[in-house]
Amino acid sequence: MECKRCEDIREKLARGEPPRMEPGFLFDNTEGKNMREGFTLVLCFSRLWCVKPFFEAFDRLRIPLEDCHLLIYCNKDSVLLENALLERAKLYAGVFKSVRLYQSYRRGHGTNPMFPSDPEHRGKLPYIYAMYLDVLDMVTTRVVVNIEDDTIVPRGAVVRLLGLMRKHKNRAFVTGIETNRGPYERIKTRLGVHYIKRRGNLITERVSLHPDTKGIVPVDACGWYCCASTPDIWKLGFKGVEKYFWEIPRFALDMFHTHNIKRRGIPIIADFGIWCEHMEVRSDKIIFWGRKQAVKMADVWLEKYKTYAQGVILDG
Repeated sequence: MECKRCEDIREKLARGEPPRMEPGFLFDNTEGKNMREGFTLVLCFSRLWCVKPFFEAFDRLRIPLEDCHLLIYCNKDSVLLENALLERAKLYAGVFKSVRLYQSYRRGHGTNPMFPSDPEHRGKLPYIYAMYLDVLDMVTTRVVVNIEDDTIVPRGAVVRLLGLMRKHKNRAFVTGIETNRGPYERIKTRLGVHYIKRRGNLITERVSLHPDTKGIVPVDACGWYCCASTPDIWKLGFKGVEKYFWEIPRFALDMFHTHNIKRRGIPIIADFGIWCEHMEVRSDKIIFWGRKQAVKMADVWLEKYKTYAQGVILDG
């Protein structure tokens, strides 16, 4: 079954109008439900190829369904992606506490309403920033769990993240572990949890933790791939970012956000019992990046050359 988006496109084309759409919910069964109870699980999507492997793993997760409001955010103007996500939203409608599917329509129209003068070299970063501002406006529960579309999380990840939040009385930002990725599966890469040195809005050093790290440890910054916190803490990390957004390196939006949280006295907690896999698509297959490819790495700002030495391996 096609979504209403497809029907609207055909009608607009028949009238000779451009098929540009307004953002909004393609699916929403929240009417009459208490949207402040439980927690919100956010799934952020912009890639069609992620849908099949992501949901194959997602369906195996241990999730307290009776407490979970599912929010799927589509950040790509794609009818195929919308239909795939709509199928999932309808499938889960009677399973989760509530289910919503939101389409932003930002990416694909060429102009981001939040950044009308977006330099092309910035790529997708402004859309990711805008996406999380949208998401935070839609979350009404005390706790939010976030999983990105290219991330395969282990079966107990959501339960462990919620447990960490309770342990820290919902005043922390907690994360699983994921590696970076690349086009060749034999190269080494870093983890997405780091120690940071920063001078104002300049990260002068970013060192990833060693993949053999054990237990639950405090860190300075992390990615958004599989994490949990509260909406107010998420917003705290974005406070003031718009003033220096264009100064943030391409690799570091999530690093700045989470490090801002740490600098304001909220702990960033990494659980090395939650090892995720990071997907990368190639023409012939999907590569799953994980612990076996990881090493300890550093990114260091070279003041003399005004650039970073990235991917400096610190051990074998």
